[in-house]
Amino acid sequence: MKNEAEYGRGKTRIFVGGWRPSNYDIAWAKEMVRVLKDGGLWKLPESDNVYKIDQKKKTFDLVQGEPDETFSKNFLCFGKIGYLVRDARGKNPVEPKMEGRMLIVPDGELPTTTNSIVIETEKDED
Repeated sequence: MKNEAEYGRGKTRIFVGGWRPSNYDIAWAKEMVRVLKDGGLWKLPESDNVYKIDQKKKTFDLVQGEPDETFSKNFLCFGKIGYLVRDARGKNPVEPKMEGRMLIVPDGELPTTTNSIVIETEKDED
C-alpha cells in the first residue's frame, strides 16, 4: 500500500463486462448484510480483500487489499440492495463509478494479483 503522500494520483479501471448479479447473488448480499454487525470486518476467501461494514451509512469499505474483479462484483451486487462499496485505503473513502463496462476507482492502485482484470491504470503527471 502506498503512503499518504503517494496515494491519490490517478485511477484504476476495472473491466466488468456483462457480469450482473443474479437473484441468488442479491439474496446472498442481503444475508451478508443481515449477519454482519455494524463495524464488522469481512475477509474474502478468494482474495486478500477485507471490507468493513457501516450499517448506518450503508457502506462496505475496502480497508485491505486492492480493487480487483471481486471488488467490482461486490460494487454491483451490494449496490442492488442499496449499499455502496468504496475504496477506503487512503485518508478518505473513494466512491467508484461506472462508465460503460468499466468500474472507475479514482485514486486506485494497480492490483498485484496476476489474474486481475484491471486493464488500465492512469497516473497523473507531477
